[in-house]
Amino acid sequence: MGLETSKPSDEDREFLTSTLEQTCRIVAEDLSNADVLLVCFGAGFSADSGLALYKDIAELEAYRGMKLQYHDICQPLWLHKDPELFYGFWGTCYNDYRDTQPHEGYDILRRWKDELRRGAGTEIRAQLGAGLQEQVALDCAWRNAGNVVDVDADAGDAPPSGQPPVSSPYTVEGFAGAFYIYTSNVDAHSFDYFEPAEVRECHGNTEVWQCGAEPQPCCRQIWRAPLDFRFNVGPLDMRAPRNPKALPTRATDFQVQAVGELTATEGTDGVSCAGRVRRPYGRRAAPLVRLPVQRQAARGDEKGGPFRENWPRCPACDGLARPAILMFNDNLWIDDDQQEIRWIAWKRAVRAVAGRSRAEGRRSRVLILEIGCGANVTTVRTSVERAARQFAEEATVTVARVNPDFCLPDKLALPSEHHRRPPSRATPPHRCLGYTQALVLAMWRLGCSEAHRGALPGRLARPSRKCRRGASESAGCR
Repeated sequence: MGLETSKPSDEDREFLTSTLEQTCRIVAEDLSNADVLLVCFGAGFSADSGLALYKDIAELEAYRGMKLQYHDICQPLWLHKDPELFYGFWGTCYNDYRDTQPHEGYDILRRWKDELRRGAGTEIRAQLGAGLQEQVALDCAWRNAGNVVDVDADAGDAPPSGQPPVSSPYTVEGFAGAFYIYTSNVDAHSFDYFEPAEVRECHGNTEVWQCGAEPQPCCRQIWRAPLDFRFNVGPLDMRAPRNPKALPTRATDFQVQAVGELTATEGTDGVSCAGRVRRPYGRRAAPLVRLPVQRQAARGDEKGGPFRENWPRCPACDGLARPAILMFNDNLWIDDDQQEIRWIAWKRAVRAVAGRSRAEGRRSRVLILEIGCGANVTTVRTSVERAARQFAEEATVTVARVNPDFCLPDKLALPSEHHRRPPSRATPPHRCLGYTQALVLAMWRLGCSEAHRGALPGRLARPSRKCRRGASESAGCR
């Protein structure tokens, strides 16, 4: 990935700091003029909600005593090697995510979504509704059968081959429009604000579970955790016994009023939290309110269901279950294939709509906003740059990367002057990005015209060779 090359030098950081306000204005202008908005975020985005970052999540005395860090404990091997430790860690994460109110940035993004131009969103939904999503599903099934198929001009977009399809844990209605969320966060907080048809969780989430059998899961089924379930985790040793004296707390912190609707009630905070968790926005008001209910009752309900005890069970084989999350050294994760298919189909639809617009003499404008994606897990950064390359074939693409340490491009082969850079740790947060952490921002454009770039200041105004080649056909793309 070469992330060290994306880390600003002292000179870069000085430039980023001195031009922060100007770059924020440019991003804000691009946002107001965007036809399509793709928001991608990682752990840094969750930090404002009070959730722990990678470096902090295992910073607890119980784990230090075992000489375990996050990369050590976030592995599936503990499920069978030490189930109390495994469910203590993931149960604590699950409880914390369920209890913590997402920060106001989610609401800001929701408002931006609602204010997007209507035209492109209507066309994208029509493209998906006309059968594009079904075609992508067929392509993926064909690939999974061992055949070679160009799913989306990039093999990195395709679900893993050689696996039978996964049954989705819930039914998704409707199609995404001109807005999409792509995230590596596993807290499922996006479903408090956004529709399932417009969310891709590339690492899964703690709300969806799978069989944990080895050497292979007994089935490809994934299922949702109940809205009223909580893990019982020891506050000092961070372990979750199979049958604790007190059964897992149900409906203590939230009172179920109706299917899919929850209202916060008075309750005692859980005493075990993943390292340095705080709740600056209070307790979670309406968790998963936009996530549909389980498609069908999971098998095993006649025995009390998969969550009848502190160690969840697989409804098919009654063995131990695990969260359907991609962990380190994990070859057994079961992804939600339908969610991946929706993501691939949406990107195809955006390119198709942009292609028609380009044929009519106007380049569509796509803004990709990436927030809080660092060097520990680079899935989102890679996906951002891949999507930018794909969209730039038909549209003018602006990428704004917000990160305090690694804000420059990783793989895009662009000259340094093609970057528009801003902020530093000492710079106060800028509300135009809806991000209240210490901020460093770099932005760059692809598929733009020389006339477009000529409006930029100084060293930022020099177009790349690609921009110069496409100037005649994309003039006036703004």
